Amino acid sequence: MSNTISGRQLLLSILREIRLSYNGQLPFTKTPIFRYLLDEFRHNRLTDAQKCARENEAKYLAETYLTYLANTRIQQVLTEKYKSKERTTEEAARLVGLQLPPDGGSGVPNT
Repeated sequence: MSNTISGRQLLLSILREIRLSYNGQLPFTKTPIFRYLLDEFRHNRLTDAQKCARENEAKYLAETYLTYLANTRIQQVLTEKYKSKERTTEEAARLVGLQLPPDGGSGVPNT
């Protein structure tokens, strides 16, 4: 993440990633994680120069958390796509871009 992302954009990005994995039992804005994130971002707003280091640390942690959430979601998608299941040799070869020879040839010379 670049340092040019604003706190508001960062908060919205984190909330979007969490919403993508949310199960929907409550309205999302009523969940404890939503309220906690809003409180944390409000608490870490820059009010004077003395708090600058703390805001940068909080922003770094938030960016790290956003990266974690996004990569976890992508990893789940990839796991579902390529999860281990019984495949034929032909399917496995096609998966890596290879093609098996026709059934007529065994590849072993006759002696």
